[in-house]
Amino acid sequence: MRPQLIWTVLWTISSLLFVPTLAGAQHQAVLSSNQAQSTITYVLKHPFHTVRGVSRQITSEVNFDNDRRVITSVQVTAPVKSFDSGNKTRDKDMLKVTEAATYPEVKFTSARITGNSAHITVSGQLSFHGVVQEVTFRATQQSKNNNMIVEGSFPISLEAYKVKRPSIFRMAVEDEVIIHFHMVYSLAQKES
Repeated sequence: MRPQLIWTVLWTISSLLFVPTLAGAQHQAVLSSNQAQSTITYVLKHPFHTVRGVSRQITSEVNFDNDRRVITSVQVTAPVKSFDSGNKTRDKDMLKVTEAATYPEVKFTSARITGNSAHITVSGQLSFHGVVQEVTFRATQQSKNNNMIVEGSFPISLEAYKVKRPSIFRMAVEDEVIIHFHMVYSLAQKES
């Protein structure tokens, strides 16, 4: 066979092999969160009061299927020190009990997402305080002003993540902490 014919055959075969991959990938978009509009809030209860700490320093990306209008995967990271409860002393104490210097980030990576374009169920790994636990939660997804807004909440156990429950007046906070999220992603980003 002539060298030119060999290259033509190889190019044709390689083109056929990559067409399905490219065709499937062209309808996926990678969307990044808008830090100015996205929040993650923890709600911690004590017999005397409820504490809410909010982070606005969230880094998140989702893979979005443009054809089905659904999220296919998500990854979220927030610095532990970014949560603000409105009380610097309390926040400093929370950084101690969560050992934020050793475990500086809270991170979630999805493993499975099911549902439709309005309601999804997400399962994945939540890494916090050096412990990884599987969590599953429901979320709503809506499009508004060229943004996709994803909201939901789920509980975590401080003891499951080996965090010593802080005490106030010798009374410990509840073990269950509720995590609320309000994530905003721009739909105007380029497809991958």
